[in-house]
Amino acid sequence: MEKASILAAVSRKRLQFEVFDGSIDLKRLCQFLSRLQGKHRGPILVILDNLRLHHAKALKAWLAEQDGRIAVEYLPAYAPELNPSEYLFGHTKQHGLRNYAAPNHAELKKRGRSHLQHIQKRPSLIHSFWKMAGLNIT
Repeated sequence: MEKASILAAVSRKRLQFEVFDGSIDLKRLCQFLSRLQGKHRGPILVILDNLRLHHAKALKAWLAEQDGRIAVEYLPAYAPELNPSEYLFGHTKQHGLRNYAAPNHAELKKRGRSHLQHIQKRPSLIHSFWKMAGLNIT
């Protein structure tokens, strides 16, 4: 069975994402974080959940090599309700993929990517994911 994954960064009013085949691994995560870093002038704060990969020694070593340009904080264990990305993914499943029977794996990825691109154009919707997580930042 084919597998697709999404890496997403949800800021206050912006969404950046990547849809790809396979599972999230260290190389893919570091590439994604590097792209985020390249799009922002100053240091960035990344809030991660407690996926085992997010606590890997290799990731911590890679982050140390970034000279403080990427800071990481972790959500509490078993607290997906505090993660704005969970609301993004829920919205995508309920609105972008609901009742969609993809004819193949490529079309499923295309539909998901298209919906995420649509969300990118709606800063108020992106901000609502923070509000739903109880992280109403100004």
